[in-house]
Amino acid sequence: MTSIYRQFARVFVGGLAAMALLAGCAADTSNQQKGSGERIQRQPSRRDHAADTEGSLPDSGRLYGKHSGSRDVQSSHLGLAGTTAGWHPERRSAAAQILAQAQRRTAEAGLAARVTLQEGTVDALPEQPAYAAATCLLVLHFVKGLAAKRELLPQIAARLRPGAPFCLATIAGDPQSQSFRLQTQAWQTHMLDNGIAMPEWERFAASLGNESDPIPESHVQALMAEAGFEHATRYFGSYLVHAWFAVKR
Repeated sequence: MTSIYRQFARVFVGGLAAMALLAGCAADTSNQQKGSGERIQRQPSRRDHAADTEGSLPDSGRLYGKHSGSRDVQSSHLGLAGTTAGWHPERRSAAAQILAQAQRRTAEAGLAARVTLQEGTVDALPEQPAYAAATCLLVLHFVKGLAAKRELLPQIAARLRPGAPFCLATIAGDPQSQSFRLQTQAWQTHMLDNGIAMPEWERFAASLGNESDPIPESHVQALMAEAGFEHATRYFGSYLVHAWFAVKR
């Protein structure tokens, strides 16, 4: 099913590169409010360092990402690390196979020294606001049950600095609704027209509501607000895939 997600994952690569600037604005605003005249610099050692600023946006930070195994979603963090020298992505996954693939691709890109890969879940990270930005791409619909989804997002929020940007992408909708069924049919036509084999599509379609647990868009937005994210803006939507940008309150 990787090819299904790949069709939509590419949109996030450019968006994550822009996130560095957005996180810089957030950090700069936070420092101005404190009157410190300093900017926060995140390094792989997980210690904070203050550096002098000349009014430019911060060029460094730690980015937390919780992602599906899509090759192009993995590329989003590599793209950000490759274009923004001071940023240090950290990718956490519960699947060792996905991490092995990510490690190989990180090494091929020459970014192994700046990308931290960890096997596990977000709740195992220290509960402190250490991260300047975070993403959760094509993961939430795999989390079964509203209670489990409600638990995941606050765990991410608790590890972000105030004002930190957050990007969330997920399949959303009510699988029992006519709208969901019609969009699934249209999605099938699009995928088959773009080279996806019918057996692969059938496996993916059968997983919706079984291996995955999509919820309506309004529920996703409500969960983000409950978790402490504000100013949520929907920046991408195609068939059943939707993405929001928000800021940690």
